[in-house]
Amino acid sequence: MEYLIKATSGEDLVLPHGSLDQVLSPHSRPSRQLSGSGDYRLAVDGGQIAFSWEAPGWLVMVEGLAQEDAEALVTEIAAQIGAATGQPTTWLAL
Repeated sequence: MEYLIKATSGEDLVLPHGSLDQVLSPHSRPSRQLSGSGDYRLAVDGGQIAFSWEAPGWLVMVEGLAQEDAEALVTEIAAQIGAATGQPTTWLAL
C-alpha cells in the first residue's frame, strides 16, 4: 500500500534536520528503525513502513499490515508531520 502525506497548502513538507526518528515513528505503538531503501524505514506490529521524501510531501509505503491499520498509522504520522512543520496535512492513497 502506498500513500502520500502532503501539506493542504500544496507547499513542500520539509522536516527539521535530525527529526526523522521523532516525527516519522508512530507515538501510539512500538516501532524500531530498520536499514533499507528510502529515507527512513521502520518495523511496527509485524509490518514495515518506508518513507521517501518526494515534492510536495512524504511517500509512505506500508507492507505486512491490514489496510485499516496502515491508514490509522498514516493518519497519526501525518498529524505528527503537521505538528513538526507547522503546516496542516492531508494524505491520500496511491
